[in-house]
Amino acid sequence: MNSALHLHGLIKSLLLLWLSTAGFFCYAASVVYVANTDSHTISVFALNETSGQLNLQQTLAVDGAVMPLALSPDRQLLYAAIRSTPYQLIVLGIDGVSGELSLRAKLPVEDSMANISVDPAGRYLFAVSYAGNTISSYPLNAQGIPSSPVQVLPTGNHPHQITIDPQHQFVYVSLLGEDRMDYFRVNHTLKSAPLVPMNTPALHTASGAGPRHFVFSAQGLFLYLVNELNGTVQVYQRNANKGTATLLESHVLAEGVKPWAADIHLTPNGNFLYASERTGSTISGFKVNRNTGRLSPISRWATEQQPRAFRITPDGRFLLVVGQLSRRISVYAINPHSGELQLASTHQTGKNPAWIEVVNLPVTAR
Repeated sequence: MNSALHLHGLIKSLLLLWLSTAGFFCYAASVVYVANTDSHTISVFALNETSGQLNLQQTLAVDGAVMPLALSPDRQLLYAAIRSTPYQLIVLGIDGVSGELSLRAKLPVEDSMANISVDPAGRYLFAVSYAGNTISSYPLNAQGIPSSPVQVLPTGNHPHQITIDPQHQFVYVSLLGEDRMDYFRVNHTLKSAPLVPMNTPALHTASGAGPRHFVFSAQGLFLYLVNELNGTVQVYQRNANKGTATLLESHVLAEGVKPWAADIHLTPNGNFLYASERTGSTISGFKVNRNTGRLSPISRWATEQQPRAFRITPDGRFLLVVGQLSRRISVYAINPHSGELQLASTHQTGKNPAWIEVVNLPVTAR
């Protein structure tokens, strides 16, 4: 049986390769990766760029509760954290034609990782442990494979996201249990200690806000933060040289319920920002003034039940959201003028889908 499956996969890959070399492919299509935490699988979908329909390409079994995911800068590798024991970081190769995944490496790690990210130069993978209150720096070799961490630093309570800024000068960490965001200067020369702690936080939120996920504007002049516990989106003006940030405004994501905000993303052109809220199962949209960084609310849309994670395609045409309780993924077309969302399709996922990543790959075009 395994030999037959291997032969089928080989024939499929050779056929796709022939089609690509014969001129049947152009660059535009998206392949979608969904981490199904409780199913211990990663779903691989092909997204039809015309209709917004999803086609399940592969269901890859992994060793435990999988989530989060992160892509390598060249989009040839997908990293996944296993949050059940034994804790692991797994590296998956992305097939350049089909987008399907294959195991490249496994690395045992000391703790459960709530968030992972890779610096744009592909030198380090950074990780945070929500329960362990630490951040870690894992060096990557020329093939993108991580080795044991060269740096493990203590943080305040419940670090939730770790991300480098667009200038590659500072790494930021949101501390949900401390109502602040810390930051670290990137040391580009000392490989054994790539992160240098700063003496003061980058910013403070209101007491009990619970800073969770964040995103930078393209030039790094503005930082957009979603607070889990008070259900707000905040806009900060950022000093790119010093790394500090000043609050400009706040927006409420939910009224009349105990909020439980989750994720936040900008469209690639920076025109629209969206945030998810799990109690009411909604996505909120905002139009962005790219000069001032300020937001104007567009609307709020009912979506999949308990939308922990969503993602916007690299071309900015679609927003994809997964429901932890509905066990489905929905695809919304983004109106390029108004930012309004229009449902295009839905598809079944595994149990507790909790993370999405998207890459562009060749598609058939005749």
